Amino acid sequence: VTVLKDRQSRKSKGVAFVLFLKQEDAINCAKNLNNTE
Repeated sequence: VTVLKDRQSRKSKGVAFVLFLKQEDAINCAKNLNNTE
């Protein structure tokens, strides 16, 4: 997981990238978490 942070304040920008080992896991995650916070 890579969390994007502001360079000066080091606070999260509210965005992250997740690397999945299996394509199936990525697809399931996208289906289950789409339009959620």
